[in-house]
Amino acid sequence: MSKVVQVCSDHILELSGKKLPIDDLKHSLNERLTQEISILNLSKTSLTKEKVKVVAEILRTNLTLIELNLSYNPFGNAGCLLIAQALHGNKHLITLNLYNTKLSCDAGQYLAEMLSLNHHLRSLHLGVNSLGNLGVKYLLYGNIELHHLNLCCNRIDQDGCQYLADLLEKNQTLTQLDVGGNPIRDKGIKIICQSLMSNKTLIDLHVWHCQISNLETICNLLKPHSTLTQLDLEGNQITDEHADVLLSVAETSKTLEKLNISDNKISDKFKKTFQQPTTLRLSIIL
Repeated sequence: MSKVVQVCSDHILELSGKKLPIDDLKHSLNERLTQEISILNLSKTSLTKEKVKVVAEILRTNLTLIELNLSYNPFGNAGCLLIAQALHGNKHLITLNLYNTKLSCDAGQYLAEMLSLNHHLRSLHLGVNSLGNLGVKYLLYGNIELHHLNLCCNRIDQDGCQYLADLLEKNQTLTQLDVGGNPIRDKGIKIICQSLMSNKTLIDLHVWHCQISNLETICNLLKPHSTLTQLDLEGNQITDEHADVLLSVAETSKTLEKLNISDNKISDKFKKTFQQPTTLRLSIIL
């Protein structure tokens, strides 16, 4: 058996970037995860379906892992199904990272079933996949209890925003949502903002590079009773005129602490004349 190089602290097993043969993977996990390891990083380890089976078996019995990173592994829906099934009865894992793992709409079904049975998972990272509108519909069908959800770059458009809105209107646990890199456009952000009018828990919203130009509904949201503390609008189509109105509203917000409108269609002249708010609470990134 080849020598396995591991980077471990008292509670972290770091295997990121290591292309382990399946026997070495089994040995490493069986040996180290019997100890008090709470974080396992298997990012960029070329996990195949067979290797994912090994990880899934660990998840069925492990009592210490709270964070699992499987990002940048092309195991697709088949691997996602194995992980989701293994987590049905898991009462310990808090964070699951499936970023860029070649998932499509069927994965939404597998994860939704898991979330209906597993009420302990708090953070789910699904960015840079291809769930699409249908996958989001599947994923958000039930009453999920997540705190953080990352759906960036998943081919979601304005139609998919309606499923997000249905979640936000009734959800009482989600505090962070990232839908950046999806072409939701003005209609999509309007749908999301309208749903947030009745939401009292979301504090961190990321809608970067979403082809947004009309900020009317965002301004309306910030005025009365928004709970948002961070709003990321980087890389959209915001002009000087819209930026001026948004900044004026943002300065009156009682909750907003960070606003990012960098990489928009804001002129250098506007940036030069802009002055940071006198309140120390609000930070604005142009």
